Amino acid sequence: MIIIFSGPSGVGKSTIINELINHKKLYFSVSHTTREKRHNEENGVDYFFISEDEFNNLINKNYFIVDYEKNKMQKRAPVTRIRLKSIKTGRVIDKNFSGYDIKLTPALVEKKKAKYLYNDSGIYYFMDEDDFEQYALSADLVEDVSSYLIDELSLELLFYENQPVSIELPTTVDLEVSETEPGYKGDTAQGGTKPAVVETGLKLMVPLFIEAGNVVKVDTRNASYVSRV
Repeated sequence: MIIIFSGPSGVGKSTIINELINHKKLYFSVSHTTREKRHNEENGVDYFFISEDEFNNLINKNYFIVDYEKNKMQKRAPVTRIRLKSIKTGRVIDKNFSGYDIKLTPALVEKKKAKYLYNDSGIYYFMDEDDFEQYALSADLVEDVSSYLIDELSLELLFYENQPVSIELPTTVDLEVSETEPGYKGDTAQGGTKPAVVETGLKLMVPLFIEAGNVVKVDTRNASYVSRV
């Protein structure tokens, strides 16, 4: 699960993040920025501080956009936030642009239907459903979706220059609950929820009537419970 805090400068994002890290088993993802380093910040800890030229060079070295957001705040210039991911290493960087008129060159990406096979020492193997050719992806390229990968799962592989670079999951995946508190007589579909862990290690909230061994449908876009299967 990825938690994103977004807001104007000075509203207390860092304070909230630090408090959560101190009290929960959470980890801070260090992103890249082209702004100047502040006196109390440390390179590689708070941000990776790079120049505009370095950032543009990263774009030219086979980084692709995984997310973007356009924000228009009152009495401020509009800002476009872009998240880039390295095709080769899985490295993720974030960049803010002033204004909406951002010119980027789209990459030619091919999609192929595939099945997930297995994971061996951090290498994930997939098979093309048409010609049965197998492809291997490193853990860095799969980490965002690994909590949904079960044997024989059908999905789409994204290829750039004939190399698999990313995965598109189906909207929902059926996963077996491996751990959760037992349900009690009278628990219904309405009302409270409780934490559960599914077979892949993904943690989510489920209704009180769900028990270990049940198969549940999970939304891969936000790791949320959809229904019991």
